Amino acid sequence: GAVLRGAVVAAFERPGPVDNLEALALSSDADGPVLWIASDDNHLPVQRTLLYRFALPPEWLSDAPAP
Repeated sequence: GAVLRGAVVAAFERPGPVDNLEALALSSDADGPVLWIASDDNHLPVQRTLLYRFALPPEWLSDAPAP
């Protein structure tokens, strides 16, 4: 019954690369949380395989249980 609210923190729009984004992972390194987003080229010459890595602010992670 919990309600989760979010905010847009990134928009993938043209003219930037917006090919078929389909994988999402969260990890951490010595500097804090890291968000990974990947796409693949689907064996099409007009698409590319891309791997994005975003360093997130440390306060965006919490050990608190989800609502």
